[in-house]
Amino acid sequence: MLENYEIDWASIRSEISKLNAKSIFIELPEGLKGAMPEISENLRDYRIYFSGENVYGACDTQDNPFDVTLHFGHSIIPDIDYGKRIIFIELRRRLEISEEKLSRLSSLKFKRIGLVATVQYIGFLPILKDYLERNGKKAIISSGDSRLTYPGQVLGCDFSAAISISDSVDCFIVFADGEFHARGIAISTGKETIALDPNTFEIRTVDHEKFLRQRYAMVEKAMNSRYFGIIVSMKLGQTRYALANILKEKINRAGKRAEIIIMNEITPQKLMNIPVDMFVNTACPRIALDDAELFNYRIITPQELEMALGERPLSDYTIDMINRVDRIKGHR
Repeated sequence: MLENYEIDWASIRSEISKLNAKSIFIELPEGLKGAMPEISENLRDYRIYFSGENVYGACDTQDNPFDVTLHFGHSIIPDIDYGKRIIFIELRRRLEISEEKLSRLSSLKFKRIGLVATVQYIGFLPILKDYLERNGKKAIISSGDSRLTYPGQVLGCDFSAAISISDSVDCFIVFADGEFHARGIAISTGKETIALDPNTFEIRTVDHEKFLRQRYAMVEKAMNSRYFGIIVSMKLGQTRYALANILKEKINRAGKRAEIIIMNEITPQKLMNIPVDMFVNTACPRIALDDAELFNYRIITPQELEMALGERPLSDYTIDMINRVDRIKGHR
């Protein structure tokens, strides 16, 4: 399963040895759980313990009693204090990008193009930039905020590498799997955004109008809600207690009621019996934006709450981003 990724087992074992580790805790995204046998075989000299929990990003790592944690599939978030006993293995994709594939970009009518990618594909941005500039375009790869490891990187909760150059480009190309990141950039920047499929090089212009209609319908539900549950995650890279308290004050000032609910894994089953009209999610933004149907359409973002309370105009729709997190006392 890992044959499609660059992975240096000798280097990983060397890093483990530097920490004198004997027991290893492995964190894997859902799509890579099938790689357990391969990982176990390559690390057979150690005592291996696999996490069975969902792992959505570098924000999503667990405290554990083992000597070292290997976190596969994501890059470190630089402004988070992880401690010294975690090793991030980014798993860069192996791809053959031919001139024939690149030539599909020549159909783009735009002259100034911003380039972003998820970490698995970040190494290919200079190749895209070189081709575009050889063909008369201006291609820009920009650094974002302190939560990003690489220039041009995009996270599901951080589009700052695109936002920082939105006034300098005509469109964005997002080199990533799926359309979530591209949709977030389109809404956050107001620029035409192209989802470039890394495997097929299919060019898809993101249409986010249906998404916005769904979100405005959710805001309308929130306008008619009286009792809110503000969800705060205990995950290291998602915890926003300060924001939750600010939102609770806003709700109370509007003559409504709110409770702050601390959770780790947020699922529909856990929320089912909590007697509120609407949940406000301060954890991973994708929970509200991707999984609203699972939560029976009773979950909004902090920005959507501000719209529902009349503190933000409906025309100013913004995707939630995590810019900072709060330290949990005693955590790491």
